[in-house]
Amino acid sequence: MAEHESSSDRWASLERELREQAERRSRGVVAYPVTLTIDDSGTVLVTFPDVPEAMTHGETDEEAMANAADALLIVFDSYMAMGLDWPAPSWIEGSRVVEIPLSRFDPGEGG
Repeated sequence: MAEHESSSDRWASLERELREQAERRSRGVVAYPVTLTIDDSGTVLVTFPDVPEAMTHGETDEEAMANAADALLIVFDSYMAMGLDWPAPSWIEGSRVVEIPLSRFDPGEGG
């Protein structure tokens, strides 16, 4: 019975994530998961599982997350300048995310 509940929980979690993705798209944003790690000096390092070239940091979680969108956009600007596609965001249950405006990916918007 416990395995059934676990499977049920996974489906509920997936359904919740799909609803969140639809809600974000209706607001015109896409969300990329981030990983926060504290280094030896206490600085919070932000990395992106889907975009290994992007990383930033901050003295606090809040500062690091505030810097995260800019770091991601800088890498995406580089991708676009090189004619590369950017990766689709993955789904990592319970992960913190950084939201990026979809308009940023529209060449007509001027980046």
